Amino acid sequence: MDHQKRILGYIFIISGGFFLLMITLACTLLFAFPLEDPMVFENRMPALFKIVSLAGSIMLILLFVLPSVIVGIGLTKQKGWADNFILPLGCFYLLVFPLGTAIGVYCLVVFFSNRDQSRYKQESPLETNQGVQ
Repeated sequence: MDHQKRILGYIFIISGGFFLLMITLACTLLFAFPLEDPMVFENRMPALFKIVSLAGSIMLILLFVLPSVIVGIGLTKQKGWADNFILPLGCFYLLVFPLGTAIGVYCLVVFFSNRDQSRYKQESPLETNQGVQ
């Protein structure tokens, strides 16, 4: 099970880097080519579009890419806190089709694997009082 979590950690790190690269490439292309004719100054909508898209890109990086890389590092180093973020991050990955969906499904399989359910099992009162008569 720890091996699958480490693999998932590496997948999170690689996919976070990939998404960061795609967001950076999209922002670069957006700002490299003008959306408006420089001779026409009446329409300011393209400038507003650039500002909103840049703000959206920054939000994606802060809410999706950065947590993905941080949780990935935590999973590869087998930190306990990283286990708490597997499920929410995996559910968020499900929305990113097609690569994120595959990663999200694998994340859910790792999280809900039956082999790791022993740590959630509660002891019954009969098991704890066996030595007491």
